[in-house]
Amino acid sequence: MNQITLCGYLTKDFQTFQSENTFIARNFLAINEVYKSKDSNTTTTKESTDFIPIVLFNKKAETASTYLKKGDKFLGTGKLRTSSYIDEGGNIKYTWQVIINHFEFVSGKKEEQSTQNKELPKEMDKSLPNKESYAELKNDDESIMPF
Repeated sequence: MNQITLCGYLTKDFQTFQSENTFIARNFLAINEVYKSKDSNTTTTKESTDFIPIVLFNKKAETASTYLKKGDKFLGTGKLRTSSYIDEGGNIKYTWQVIINHFEFVSGKKEEQSTQNKELPKEMDKSLPNKESYAELKNDDESIMPF
């Protein structure tokens, strides 16, 4: 079973584009994890943030890009999709993203400044395939699965 549920904050407004008859929106979710770390005799609380790439298609993409903006809380379920491409140097690069099948509007913006002001690392923004790669990827296209 390939099912993922995510709840986090949008790192920016959705990037949208049209590929043939498919409307596509993509973004990153910032998801915080707070944990305790023991160093010698002291316990400290630490925080780490993961940036999860998400992609929505068609009506879901239109709705999300219209009503959700940077800093909004996002709750969605979907599936993990991996892909590969060849970069300018001829090297094969592998990427992953979560294809969102269902999402809900969750009230409120992030009030703490810590997550909202975190910038998405530049190398992560480049890790997503360019929009031409989506031309062959459809929301229900199972033909690219290796099994």
